[in-house]
Amino acid sequence: SFSTSIFVLSSTTNLWKAMSHAQNELLKSERATISPPVSLSQGEFELEHPMNGFNWKKHVSDTTPLPGIRVRQVNYQLSWNEGENVYTYDADIYVNPN
Repeated sequence: SFSTSIFVLSSTTNLWKAMSHAQNELLKSERATISPPVSLSQGEFELEHPMNGFNWKKHVSDTTPLPGIRVRQVNYQLSWNEGENVYTYDADIYVNPN
């Protein structure tokens, strides 16, 4: 039906916005000359921001995927409401912790 098509289009648009924004945020950490500090931060976008309506959370932590190998994981998560549902998209990048 027409309403289903509009919902799918809206969902797809928001998902693509979330994916694009998350990847751009992670690229900042990847290209930085200094590794981001271990931290947890979150918030909402300002009214005039293109991502208004989305919430964000950034979690930076150290992890050891293999014995003796320490990496810093940067996780960026976006969430948004569509009707009665809450959707999330998150992505990770691993950088040198030094």
